Amino acid sequence: MTEKEKEKLEKDLKKENQILRFANGLRGQYIISQALYYGIKSLKEVEPPFQELSNISDMEFLQGIYPMFTPPGDVAKALAVLEKAKEIMEANKSDAAIV
Repeated sequence: MTEKEKEKLEKDLKKENQILRFANGLRGQYIISQALYYGIKSLKEVEPPFQELSNISDMEFLQGIYPMFTPPGDVAKALAVLEKAKEIMEANKSDAAIV
C-alpha cells in the first residue's frame, strides 16, 4: 500500500467515524427520525399499486428505535419523545462510563 493510499484510507476511516458518532448522537437520531416520518408520509401518498408497502413497513419498524421526531402540533407525542430522549441520554451516559 502506498503512502497516498494509506492517507486516503485514514481520511476515509476518520470521516466514517465522525458520521457514526453523529448518527448515534441525539441530533443524528433526531434527523433520522424526522427523515423516517416524512419518508413514510410521502410513501403513503403514492397511489396503489405503486405504493412500496414493504418499505413503509420497514420504515415504521425503524421508528421504534428512532422515535424522536414529532410533527408540529402533536404536543402529547412531543412529551413522550422528550421522556424517551431522557432515557436515551441516561443510557448513553451509562454506556460511556462502561467504556
